[in-house]
Amino acid sequence: MISRSAARSSRVGLTLVEALIAVAIGAMVIAAFAFAHRSLRRALAVTMEREGRREEALAALAQWAEDLRCAGEDGAGGASALRAEAAPDGSWSLEFVALRAAPDNPDLRYARPRAIAYRLTPRVGGGFELSRSESPTPPRPSDEPPKAVPIARFTYFRAEFLNGENWTDRWPPENGPRWPRAARVEARDRDGAPLAVETWIPCADFFSRELGTAPAARRALSLFRHLRVPASF
Repeated sequence: MISRSAARSSRVGLTLVEALIAVAIGAMVIAAFAFAHRSLRRALAVTMEREGRREEALAALAQWAEDLRCAGEDGAGGASALRAEAAPDGSWSLEFVALRAAPDNPDLRYARPRAIAYRLTPRVGGGFELSRSESPTPPRPSDEPPKAVPIARFTYFRAEFLNGENWTDRWPPENGPRWPRAARVEARDRDGAPLAVETWIPCADFFSRELGTAPAARRALSLFRHLRVPASF
């Protein structure tokens, strides 16, 4: 009886070899879970970074469209208040005057003409960088010089303006209207994903001529131009 119970108790436990095998299997399972967890975190970080770059590009295009919807006269008397130039190397510039609220005072009742400038410059490593500057016009002695702030990077960027019949990447056109009726951008973000935005530009000549240049009229014109116009992305 004693020998049988001893033999039975010895079979109930695990041998050293079996325990080592169980530990090895458990370690491999834990290592597999840890590897999968790191891979998922790495993939999530890459996705979030890519999405952040896309959101940056979309925000830049939305700002561009919003500025153009507020474009207005510059008091130059007959000359176009919007100028767009493109160079063979891919660089591009856009300058115009918009009735915008000051950055430190978003109240639209105190909107005043502000000079808006966009610059697209090629980068050494490839792609393009879009920067934006804004300053009061006419400048006051206390105003600081405008500083261009980079707002987004693109691998492709093309802006065009509608002269009533055709789209052109330069403005003003020869024998064309002073202001484009619409503007659009076709671009690709840093990851090559396509982006697009198109916006109508209110007829600044008509409203400036009808409303005049009084402060109250400028404020009314600014409020009109700040009405939201759908932009397609």
